[in-house]
Amino acid sequence: MAEAGDPAPLPGNATFANDFRDPIIGADGTVVFDAGVSGGDDGLFKADPFGTITAIALENSTVATPEFGGNVFSRFSSPVVNASGQVLFDGSVEQTGAVTEANNEGLFLLDTSGSLSLVMREGDTVPGDPNKTFQDPAGSELIFNDDGTFAFAAEFDEAGFAEREGLFFGDTATGAIDLILAEGELFEVLPGDFRTIDGFDLRPSGGAGRFIALDVDFTDDSDAIILVTIPEPSSLTLLGLGGLTLLRRRR
Repeated sequence: MAEAGDPAPLPGNATFANDFRDPIIGADGTVVFDAGVSGGDDGLFKADPFGTITAIALENSTVATPEFGGNVFSRFSSPVVNASGQVLFDGSVEQTGAVTEANNEGLFLLDTSGSLSLVMREGDTVPGDPNKTFQDPAGSELIFNDDGTFAFAAEFDEAGFAEREGLFFGDTATGAIDLILAEGELFEVLPGDFRTIDGFDLRPSGGAGRFIALDVDFTDDSDAIILVTIPEPSSLTLLGLGGLTLLRRRR
């Protein structure tokens, strides 16, 4: 598909450097990858199933979405692609003007027409809850389903609480984002058996259905595998998978 020294789809005589990272392939054969280019900057690229490569963004060159006032991207990571060829990625923007360390990171969507839009931004209010404010998204914990829905982990602030991490579910078609669960909340593992969430990790879902699998840690030093099912848009249900998936962590 590409190797060091090949022409990169960028202005001038840019070529790919010997630094390819984070390749991911969608169900339709679309490949998204991070690569260094001549001059020292990194670029995020998309290759269609026929091998045609286009640039999504280039560090220190590509202007971010309008919310960032004309500032350019400074970093991006952890891209994911769905069967429609849409791309979701974690990105940071240069800190200058009104863009500071407190609001320079976000999740960005590249649609099938090549348009880039902002999905969520550090420092913005969590939709539907004015008491909560997004902090850093955990770009490595990002799932993008084939129907355009997605899940991501992000830290958030809430009045009266220490900063904590939450699991969010969103829909690219409607722009809706919902908080599903968060550190410090109670979860009913079995009837009458409530445990406090201490942390969680997303597990790959395959992108084929409206399901999110989580490995959840509780404050009593136990673990559980939890399946989040979304049977209808914006209808969220949590299913604990009972004693068969509740495990004691070995020390």
